[in-house]
Amino acid sequence: MKRFAALAAVTFVVALLVNVPAVFAWNLFLHGTGTFDLTTSVAIAMTLAFVLPAFLGARTGHHSR
Repeated sequence: MKRFAALAAVTFVVALLVNVPAVFAWNLFLHGTGTFDLTTSVAIAMTLAFVLPAFLGARTGHHSR
């Protein structure tokens, strides 16, 4: 459980650091304004923070049997 929480925290931070500039560039090219939506970036980062560690945990748990 401790490993899951650590991996979730690291995944959240990395995903947020990648999403903020990506959303900014998306809005810049699509709408012509360089804005970002923090709510969207946090939502994507939270989703990845729970899905990725769960996927990796299920994958490594399956191979250790």
